[in-house]
Amino acid sequence: MGSHENIVDILYIEDDIVDVEGVKRIFKKVKESCAIEVASNGEEALNKLYGREGQDKILPKVILLDINVPKVNGIDLLKIIRKDPSLAFTEVFILTNAYTKEDKLAIKDLNVRGQIVKPLEYGDALNIYWATHHA
Repeated sequence: MGSHENIVDILYIEDDIVDVEGVKRIFKKVKESCAIEVASNGEEALNKLYGREGQDKILPKVILLDINVPKVNGIDLLKIIRKDPSLAFTEVFILTNAYTKEDKLAIKDLNVRGQIVKPLEYGDALNIYWATHHA
């Protein structure tokens, strides 16, 4: 494990391939060269963020996080991310099918930039891009 990190625009943590393809397509419309790394579960996301299990270590500008992903759920993953000084201030947007009061309460103190109910629309992607690249 080296100290080299690959900087990517977005780490999208999502287990639904249809949602993944839709989000990739929308962000490519916002910025053709948008670098999106995908993890299909929380464990894979951690492996990518820390360069474990043969994964290249990545440093995303933005994390798009589905709360309901397998292995390590989105809220637990977010708690881990926020405890890490190198990731503590990474912009995180929750992207989910259903956003419950319990979810809202669980992420209240975890510095989430925004919550979006799927599907992601072009305007949402544009707002995420501008908020994180021109702040």
